[in-house]
Amino acid sequence: MKKTYYDLLLALLITIAIILFSQAIPLEQYLSTYPYYLGYLKRYPWYPLWRLAVLSFLYWLFSVMIYSAESNRTFLMVFFSSLLFTISHYSLLATIGILFNASFYPIFYIYRKVMYLDWGQLSIISILIVVILKIRKNAHKK
Repeated sequence: MKKTYYDLLLALLITIAIILFSQAIPLEQYLSTYPYYLGYLKRYPWYPLWRLAVLSFLYWLFSVMIYSAESNRTFLMVFFSSLLFTISHYSLLATIGILFNASFYPIFYIYRKVMYLDWGQLSIISILIVVILKIRKNAHKK
């Protein structure tokens, strides 16, 4: 019962952190190729909700991926879909000329002095987490 309360508390804390982060950090400046001017929030008041939706989607996606380590069938589907996404993401960056002209950092890359969230790295990190959880789960079974 105590573990359930800790799990609930952790989930609530992560959810609250996502809400606060989505309101404080202008994600659209890191995820879009279009420039932003200072008054864009007055013209596009839906951006804070869009940020919350993006972060909520990532939270949901990582939760599903971590849970998928429980089953071999879902683990393999998540693994190969993540691999496919990563390959297609970097193929796209190579095709449009960004891959070899950008500076890559953990989770981000900079192209023409603009920082972007690197979805390919997020995919790799998330699948590594799932693989580590799968290995740990199998080690505990033995």
